[in-house]
Amino acid sequence: MLYPKLIAFSTFQAFLISFLLSYYKIEIPLPELEFLKNPHGDAEISEDEGSIAADSATPAPTKNAHPSPSSKTQEKRKERSTGGDRGKKSTESGSVRLFSAKELAKYNGEGEQGLYLALLGRVYDVEKGRKHYGPGGGYHFFAGRDASRAFVTGDFTETGLTDDVNGLSHQDMLGIQDWVNFYDKEYALVGYLQGTYYDARKQPTNKLKEVKKALDVALQWQQSQNAETERFPACNSEWSQNKGGRVWCSNRSGGITRDWVGVPRKLFKPGNGQSRCVCVKNFGSPQSDDVPATAQSNRGDLDHPNMQEYPGCDPNAVSCNLPDS
Repeated sequence: MLYPKLIAFSTFQAFLISFLLSYYKIEIPLPELEFLKNPHGDAEISEDEGSIAADSATPAPTKNAHPSPSSKTQEKRKERSTGGDRGKKSTESGSVRLFSAKELAKYNGEGEQGLYLALLGRVYDVEKGRKHYGPGGGYHFFAGRDASRAFVTGDFTETGLTDDVNGLSHQDMLGIQDWVNFYDKEYALVGYLQGTYYDARKQPTNKLKEVKKALDVALQWQQSQNAETERFPACNSEWSQNKGGRVWCSNRSGGITRDWVGVPRKLFKPGNGQSRCVCVKNFGSPQSDDVPATAQSNRGDLDHPNMQEYPGCDPNAVSCNLPDS
């Protein structure tokens, strides 16, 4: 199956990137969301284009099983990498225009109007990717509309092909930011879609400002996740039919190089009962602020409230055999 391979490939890439960043001690600053800045000034919408309310109603969000945003991004980028020349720079300010939803719908590649799509209200010319976005292409449903939500949910039904990104997870919001960066780089920005994200003067609406805040929160969440990975690196693991499973710690596990080894523990996520094997520092002062102040000193993070020992394993062992489940 294609999706499991893509997910495995994306997981390997994430592991490799995490390892390299840790090994060379590279810190990545939070990126600025440049797409919210509008350099093109005001504009008027022509009478024959119709008009849309600045905060138009959108279909209710849908829940659908789909590949992870990272694997979907990798797959679609790979498919579009053969779509022609590299992306063009954004067009000159004088040629960037305002579209209504009715007008944008004409740019679906089926007539003579061209081939456009919108993402968070930003309209891109995707003519060079016609084999993917044009009639008969695998992503034709994106043409002539803003279906921002579907880029990360994989819900390509009419209900799912909506610009409403309300309620998406932090990871999905980061996926949308990744897609915006991709289209800004690979395709020409030709205008803005009046409606949910831009008003009649091509200015960001309150809805787009809310999206910007959600992206800021998602970026902070990502930074927090990276910090947790530094504190609690993943265990090494192996499994064989004869010996069963084993988890162990070293000073270079989970892609994190460090000057301590640690011991294997289950780290639970509050509220969902799921856990992952992490290597926990078992000496000195705790690295996490979640360790109670009343905990014994010189035990590292062993007293973290969400940690659990592996049954039948010596609490001080760096390797634990896992019982058959």
